[in-house]
Amino acid sequence: MLSAGSLEALKSSITVELNKHSKSPSMSRGDVYTRWGRTSCPSGDTETVYTGVIGGGHHTHSGGSNDYLCLPIDPHWDQTGLTASSVGYIYGTEYETSTSSSFKHLHDNEAPCVVCKANAGTVIMIPARTTCYSGWRVEYF
Repeated sequence: MLSAGSLEALKSSITVELNKHSKSPSMSRGDVYTRWGRTSCPSGDTETVYTGVIGGGHHTHSGGSNDYLCLPIDPHWDQTGLTASSVGYIYGTEYETSTSSSFKHLHDNEAPCVVCKANAGTVIMIPARTTCYSGWRVEYF
């Protein structure tokens, strides 16, 4: 059990750490969202959290992700000694296009993604709409 003095010292230490992080620009408040198929955040009041590639589970395998993930290009691997056979697989995503389409330059390339932070306001993704409701503005499309 901590003494009252030790507890106060611990609270003070935690407060100092929280204050130190809250003044960091990358830790400032703002909504975070993923731009699928993009490598940069929109210009304006946004910043890049990280860039990556799209990945997810294979439709015939169990144990993997059922949603797409924006996998960072600089992962830090777990050091527990787990092997791929003991965890769910995650597969990268590639573009598959017709060689006669205007997108043939994308064929067999990895699909990128970028995680962005909007420094002002709130971000919401509204499905099935090409325009915003009154009082909102387009962040990306």
